[in-house]
Amino acid sequence: MPNRELPTLQALEIFEEVALRRSCSEAAVHLGLTQSAVSKQIEKVERFIGLPLFNRLKGGLVPNAVGARLMADLQPVLDELERVCDRASREATNRKVVIIRALAMVSDRWLLPRLPEFFAANPDIDIQYSTFLVNSEFDRGGAEIEVRFGAGPWMDGDSTPLLGRRNILIAPPGTPLDVPLEQLLAMPRLMHFQSRDIWAEFTAAHGVREEAPAKPFAAFDVFQVLVRAVRVGLGLGVVPACLVEEELSRGEVVNPGGYSVDSSMCYHLVTPHHSKPLSQAALTLHRWMVAEARKVEMV
Repeated sequence: MPNRELPTLQALEIFEEVALRRSCSEAAVHLGLTQSAVSKQIEKVERFIGLPLFNRLKGGLVPNAVGARLMADLQPVLDELERVCDRASREATNRKVVIIRALAMVSDRWLLPRLPEFFAANPDIDIQYSTFLVNSEFDRGGAEIEVRFGAGPWMDGDSTPLLGRRNILIAPPGTPLDVPLEQLLAMPRLMHFQSRDIWAEFTAAHGVREEAPAKPFAAFDVFQVLVRAVRVGLGLGVVPACLVEEELSRGEVVNPGGYSVDSSMCYHLVTPHHSKPLSQAALTLHRWMVAEARKVEMV
């Protein structure tokens, strides 16, 4: 390797800030530096790379192909450095951190309202928490636990059924509670795109035989939007009961006839396959979540 000095961490962080803000002056204000200092650090990085990293356009400094590639490679490294330092800091104060990723609606409706109880019982554990819209393989971020929706198993992790097996029929507000099921099923049907068999499971569970199953009027990628569609009168849905307790209590949707079905799909706790075992803090959170779910329903 040539005998040359690597760019400093500060210079790389400044490059990231300029690339994000597309302006040396805005990056300088955010970092508390002068514009001249920021420009000099960018020049140092460009000298080391041996090529310009930005196109100077009317709209600002736009990373060119080399700069964009450096940005893509650099951000995960800086993120990991931040996690390493944060972990060391927390270990110095005897605090433990669990990284968890979960689908948005089960987070909002089930997990988050219960976390204060967990923190009260485990004051030495912190949670770094993020949501994602669809199921995905463990990629980056160091998550020890994910909450996914599906039938399982997953190739990249071990799964434990959590909750959401019990699904209920929901209808728009004002739907009579004693309307016959056959009449209800004449309404448009909505579904979650991952629960393509839910209507077949529902009709079979209630002895309804259809020569040609009705084609769903619309499919949604998140339950929150599906429930909203039922609220505004687009049709019927069959959704996990644990997700619509608030809407039912406020009368924003109704469960006519009390109709329900146990689905083959539910929420699972998924832990990644790797050689390193789960931390004690992650095991504590995992066991607590399973116990909390059992209070709601048996999966």
